[in-house]
Amino acid sequence: MKNQTKKPHSKEILPAGLFVGLAGIDLVYQVDELPKEDNKTKTNKYEIRFGGPAFLAAKTYVSLGGKATLVSCVGHSVLGELIHQECSQLGIILRDLTPHASMPNISSVFLNPRNGTRTICSGQNPSRLLRLPTLGDFGFCLYDGNMPTVNKSLLSALEEECVPLILDCGSWKPGMEEILEFATTAISSETFRSPDGKDIFALGQEYGLFEMAMTRGKKHIIFMETGERKEIPVVAVEHADTLGAGDVFHGAFCFYRYNESLGLEDSLKKAAKVAHDFVSKRTIK
Repeated sequence: MKNQTKKPHSKEILPAGLFVGLAGIDLVYQVDELPKEDNKTKTNKYEIRFGGPAFLAAKTYVSLGGKATLVSCVGHSVLGELIHQECSQLGIILRDLTPHASMPNISSVFLNPRNGTRTICSGQNPSRLLRLPTLGDFGFCLYDGNMPTVNKSLLSALEEECVPLILDCGSWKPGMEEILEFATTAISSETFRSPDGKDIFALGQEYGLFEMAMTRGKKHIIFMETGERKEIPVVAVEHADTLGAGDVFHGAFCFYRYNESLGLEDSLKKAAKVAHDFVSKRTIK
């Protein structure tokens, strides 16, 4: 699909943001080393969190004062009901594409306190063709690319309503080419690459993206606008639990870029501050 309406940030600001992608339950374990195959690792430090790139971005957006609608696959199991209740308490409107699903997305996350790394096994429902509801009026859409069977209907709906798309490039997924062709803005981590090894800046030139940014952990954020690469310093947090920090960054970016109508650089700077504050409260000991 060729996006005939692709354009940079619109001057017309609509207060509501659309977030499409994963919402789930994270089982988080703090361990000094990963369990070996056919073995067992014990820890006294573990917890359950609400997770998913789209959910955490929507949660951040709402916490900053925005209005968010989340389109995801949750279901009405015991765990699914917890996600429904959490969204209701946060003020997020949840449109569940799989109301009869027996299980939401569940991830097991292993945090290493010595080096701050996290290793994730993400349990996701099998991809199937889903019917997207009528979207309504939104100022933007943030999509994490995790529901490839809705790509075509989502992009068609966004094109019809002239809604700009911000792509959360967590990892390369099926259908990423058509999403990149449509997207206005793409934000990736340093490790994101296409199957042929291109980073987000090379892909941005190929697909005509207006705005690109790359987060690099403790290193400076790199971004590009009007063909020029620039950097934004970040303040590193030692021994940090960084799980979800990127998702918080994306949600904050959307708020400042679209709700507050700030420029790209200022939006990235403010989003970096929100993500830093988020991580600072979750150091690992």
